Amino acid sequence: KMALGAKVRQVMAPFVMEALMMTVMGGLLGTAVSLGLMAVIAVLPLPIYYAVGGYEPLVIRVISAALVLRFALAIWRALAERREWGTRYTVQAVLLLAAQLVAQVANLWLASLALLMFGLLVWLTFPIQLLFAIIRDFQPPVDGA
Repeated sequence: KMALGAKVRQVMAPFVMEALMMTVMGGLLGTAVSLGLMAVIAVLPLPIYYAVGGYEPLVIRVISAALVLRFALAIWRALAERREWGTRYTVQAVLLLAAQLVAQVANLWLASLALLMFGLLVWLTFPIQLLFAIIRDFQPPVDGA
């Protein structure tokens, strides 16, 4: 377009509009997905709640026990894949998972709803935490000189 006499502003306007639309659509989609996940997490305990006659501390303890098993399995898998990931990422993963494992083991005794919800949230965001650790340490290739 610039070869035909268009100004820089006229060339850049469609790109800015596209970027703006993509940002808005991404934000709306992210909000919708997060609301859906919140609804699913809120409904997860209901079958157990009705099975134990509405005794909330027992429901919290049962779900915390499931999270303990989930975090223990994730630690086992991280240790099994340490050759592929390397020591640094394995240590980061095991520390993140072990902290949550300890919190959920404590929740078996405490029966805290807030601690349970935090554990469910961390369970869902754990892959993202590892991705950020990898991105933080990424070094782009340098052309040999």
